[in-house]
Amino acid sequence: MRFVLALLVVAPLVSCAMDFDPPSLLDEPRILALIPDPIEIDLSDPTADIEILSVVHLPSTATVTSSRWSFCPISTGARGAFTCVLPACQIELDEIAPGLVRVAPATLAAECQERLRSSGIEFEGEAGMPPESFETSFRHRVETSEGAPAEAVARVRAFTRNAPSPARTHPRISQIRLGGMVADSLATELRVVENAELNIELEVEAGTGSTEEDLYVSYYATAGRFFRLRTDRGAGTNTWTAEELGAGDQAAELYFVARDGRGGQAVAGPYHVEILRSAP
Repeated sequence: MRFVLALLVVAPLVSCAMDFDPPSLLDEPRILALIPDPIEIDLSDPTADIEILSVVHLPSTATVTSSRWSFCPISTGARGAFTCVLPACQIELDEIAPGLVRVAPATLAAECQERLRSSGIEFEGEAGMPPESFETSFRHRVETSEGAPAEAVARVRAFTRNAPSPARTHPRISQIRLGGMVADSLATELRVVENAELNIELEVEAGTGSTEEDLYVSYYATAGRFFRLRTDRGAGTNTWTAEELGAGDQAAELYFVARDGRGGQAVAGPYHVEILRSAP
């Protein structure tokens, strides 16, 4: 299943000046995505693993000083700020590679359920059985040599039975056009004059278990501004403009993150854009 987000040049618009930076501006460390594999957990297989990959943007001069992960097999969800139902259920995870963790969640979820029963807390669905599904959470916190720490939470649904089949898969950004040119690799060379606009066109394919209507794309850049911070299917237009630049901004890195709102994600970037500054 495929759809196209065509991001075209638009006429300049007059807008009110803002005294704050948009969330698309990457001026400090940021976790852009936590990508689970698989997207959902089937607890019927006690040996099955799940991996979480953290996609982190760092300023060019920053280095990671600390990367900490934790896993909660039964989460309180958004209402409880994604904390564990019991603090004793939460465990720390070690990375198996930079930005990557792996865990076998079934045993940990069963141990947490037993702790709940021992504490007199009911964790049951219909007919006295465990809930068909519940939410787990992974938390990643990155500290660096500069800027504030970056932190993000991945919400992953776990199924005790009736797990979706076939398993859901991530969306895919199958093609990117920048300035009318297919960006086949991160080595694509782009140059934009200060205050000029860059056209972007993405082809995004929905993963198994999601539809075109579920998909949206978020945009991030280390300098400049996007016309829209997010585009949904059929939303139509967007551009990146080399404007509102800092004194030292000679280039920008662009990222595109496609999401389906249910854990499916795909990240493309960074794409390097050289900015040709006007003479002072």
